[in-house]
Amino acid sequence: MVHETKWRSYGFGHWRRHSVPVVVWMAAVAATVWLIAQRAERVELLGIAQTEQRQIAAHTSGRLAMIPVRLLESVRAGQTLAVLEDEQVRAALATVTAELTRLRSEIAATENRLGAEAAAQQTQQKTESRRFAIDVESARLRELELRASLEADRIRLEFLELQATLMEGLYQKRAVSEYNFRLAEAECATLRKQIDERTKVLAQAERAHATARERQEDFSRTYPAPSSVDVALEPLRAGLSVQEHRIAELSLERSLLVLSSPIDGVVAELRRGVGEVVLTGEPILIVSAPEPSEVIAFAMRDQIDAFPAGEPVALGVWREGHVQKTATAYVTAAGPAAMQLPQRLWLNQAAPEWGWPVRISLPSGLRIRGGELVAVRGAQ
Repeated sequence: MVHETKWRSYGFGHWRRHSVPVVVWMAAVAATVWLIAQRAERVELLGIAQTEQRQIAAHTSGRLAMIPVRLLESVRAGQTLAVLEDEQVRAALATVTAELTRLRSEIAATENRLGAEAAAQQTQQKTESRRFAIDVESARLRELELRASLEADRIRLEFLELQATLMEGLYQKRAVSEYNFRLAEAECATLRKQIDERTKVLAQAERAHATARERQEDFSRTYPAPSSVDVALEPLRAGLSVQEHRIAELSLERSLLVLSSPIDGVVAELRRGVGEVVLTGEPILIVSAPEPSEVIAFAMRDQIDAFPAGEPVALGVWREGHVQKTATAYVTAAGPAAMQLPQRLWLNQAAPEWGWPVRISLPSGLRIRGGELVAVRGAQ
């Protein structure tokens, strides 16, 4: 039996079956060309929202006595974050105080010896010169004694104030009794009053020292001091100078024991705990700003020229594989040299990539968290 071939029907079906891949290929080519054209008009980068972070490191080696903040706690600029033990400073101040006491005894002995010499020589001029010189060194000694006492009191007050702050927080949570809380407050108030009184006495001692020095200088213009007086007082003056510089040094060391937050933010990381020994420069905790302030994107060599400082760009929050929000921002700076990209931006996690960093200000209207990926578009 002869079968008739339906050439018209066969030809159309065959063409339809074989033309579908061709159409798909042509559509892909067209889409690629369109994407290339779009790419030529709009340069796209990927960056990371950067949050300002500060490492709080020890200024001097020591043991941590107190960390009055917790992880993720909000802090204010200037708020105390950590305190190192002050035993060494206290011991040094005690040594200074003992040395000042010894110098006071030595001044008294020198005064008696010079007095005996003046009496033997029976000269009123030498007697007055000796008295003025002794008055100056005695007033200076009194001033240094008060400074040493004030430094010790201030060290104690800083600790008590931090303790009272912690007690207040515990009292609000009903973790301590009102009696213990009020007792801590009373200790602080008593020591503050003592410091205020000693500060006033120190001011009087400084004025007395200045007055004694002026009297001595006025007298010396008319009656130069005998060499025997200067020779006798020179060791005392040298000793007082040493202790004066030592007190200033200990005052600086005391200030280095208290670490404060440089910015408003959140405690993002605690690296050390109370009782641990830290070395100079070793980070104790990290404070992070509550919100990111800029975006750091990375451009390739053929892209970097499209992002000069001041160039407007469009920022988009990159979430779940696509851009969800957009806002206009401006380039603040472009890096002069290439650097390695953060690993999370590598296309192949086994192959490091390099690019030129571009810093972009973050507009206030774009809500984004630190560390989020950000898409950057700008006119080429």
